[in-house]
Amino acid sequence: MKRLVIVLILIAAAVGAFVILHRGGGEAQGPKLAPAGTVLLLDFPDIARTRERWQQAALHQLAQEPEVQAFLERPESRLPALAAVSDAEKQVASLEPAEAFFALTSIKEDPPRFLAGLNFNGKKEALESLRDEARTWLHTAWPAGKADLVKYGPVEIETFVYGNVSVAAAVDKRWYVVSDDIALLKTTLDRLEGKPDVPGEMLAGEKRFHASLGHVPKESDLLLYLQPETVIQRLADLLAAAGAQLPAAQTNQIRRIQAAAAAVKLEGENIRDTLFILAPDVGREEPLQRASLALTSTNTLFYYAAVLRSWTLPDTPPGASGFLDDLAAARQALAAQGLDRAAFDAAFGPEVSARLDWPPGFPQPGLLVSLDVRDEGKAEKFLDGLLAGPFGAAWARQKIDDTVFYGMTSTPLPTVTPALALTPGFLLLGQNFDEVKAAAQSLKTPGASLASSNAFQTAEKMVAKPTGSFGYLEGQAVCERVYGSLRPLAMIWANFAPGVVKYIDPSKLPATETLQKHLGPIVFSESAVADGMLLESAGPVTFQELVDAAAMGAGAAAMGAGAAALPKLKALQGR
Repeated sequence: MKRLVIVLILIAAAVGAFVILHRGGGEAQGPKLAPAGTVLLLDFPDIARTRERWQQAALHQLAQEPEVQAFLERPESRLPALAAVSDAEKQVASLEPAEAFFALTSIKEDPPRFLAGLNFNGKKEALESLRDEARTWLHTAWPAGKADLVKYGPVEIETFVYGNVSVAAAVDKRWYVVSDDIALLKTTLDRLEGKPDVPGEMLAGEKRFHASLGHVPKESDLLLYLQPETVIQRLADLLAAAGAQLPAAQTNQIRRIQAAAAAVKLEGENIRDTLFILAPDVGREEPLQRASLALTSTNTLFYYAAVLRSWTLPDTPPGASGFLDDLAAARQALAAQGLDRAAFDAAFGPEVSARLDWPPGFPQPGLLVSLDVRDEGKAEKFLDGLLAGPFGAAWARQKIDDTVFYGMTSTPLPTVTPALALTPGFLLLGQNFDEVKAAAQSLKTPGASLASSNAFQTAEKMVAKPTGSFGYLEGQAVCERVYGSLRPLAMIWANFAPGVVKYIDPSKLPATETLQKHLGPIVFSESAVADGMLLESAGPVTFQELVDAAAMGAGAAAMGAGAAALPKLKALQGR
């Protein structure tokens, strides 16, 4: 385990750090070494090519800006983990890594079985240096572990045993491979040696693997493959042992998924994230019409549209009160008038959307949610029935020309007074009456919409034609409005958050223009294809990366706030 963990540390930490920083594509060897039935495969197929591509990426160019470098000086100097990642990256870079992979081959045993490999072009001395450091760490962590050497043909296998864990590692044909299944390791070495008639099938030969990879970009920089059948069965067994089980409906839904493949590819300045879920019985769907694009403008920062797949009011748990009681009362009121899900579907759909407008100079954005209307008369009846129930006292109804408006008469926030507008094509929901009225009016006197911009037209061609959902975010405008507005506030806030200032210097936040010039549109698409579901996102950053960045930002803020509060907590404990 000692030297095994060396492998884990080397591959999982060092290689992981190197590849993540450089967004690690090529003819992948990992699938040809991982056995058939592998539960999960993570593969960086061509690290050298990825590093070259990364030099062109907008994020890399942004990171090289002097203002950004100056801002990063403090967190890099104050966070030891960043320094450790940087050191590990340099060590792995000296190996000139070509490919790295990790395969979770089985979860039936305890501990689970895995196989990991690192293909390198550098000197073996660089690898040995990393292995020595790992050995030292392992001996310190588990002094009772037993290390040994086993000769296997021309190769020497290092083994480490501690408790019920046994790990083996070897270097062969410029591959460093490690596994907690010595039989699997020997089979892998046989394949690397080119021996004929090596027993066992490989993941690369599985039909599900090929079917999944057929929907992700070729020559990707990162590939992730998951075969969930074993995971689902293992989870079911664990739940059964605990006296519980998944609901049958959920189990059936999950079991429809035969495999999933995710990939990341660097394409010039942009990054493309792709996720394909192999589920042949999903069936094809009609393309999204996105009629709600008519509600957008040249000041739209964000637009999202999706199929309204179902509608129902949730069941009210026994003993519930407050809002859930209102929902139950609304359900009864609607049922009394014959307004059920079928009536809702007859009145509304098939799509729901949201758009966020923020004209220059306005203090805040305007959010508008829209729901397609199939039958205006049925929709009005449905709304009147709903608002005649327990919610009716809070809403005032009026009709202006051919549009019916419902305005909330009182709210906890005086600046937010939600309003509804029922037009011939849409049900609109906005944060105040004036914005909803303006949106309804724009349908009668349409101007330039988001769909007319060159940026939007170029971006939507980067992903598959959507059938389930579609999202678009204007990166430069979001940076100008959001970051440009928050930057001066962050500088002021820093005076009241010394714990945060310890790790970042708000006075060195890069100028808005510095970030803007490296940003562009970000687009997302969900579509049903013949044998499954395809989700794609592309742009200088992707939707998933935006979520990750937001989580990291929240974590950094929480860490700073916690550091600032710690002395006060200690003082209270001492009382």
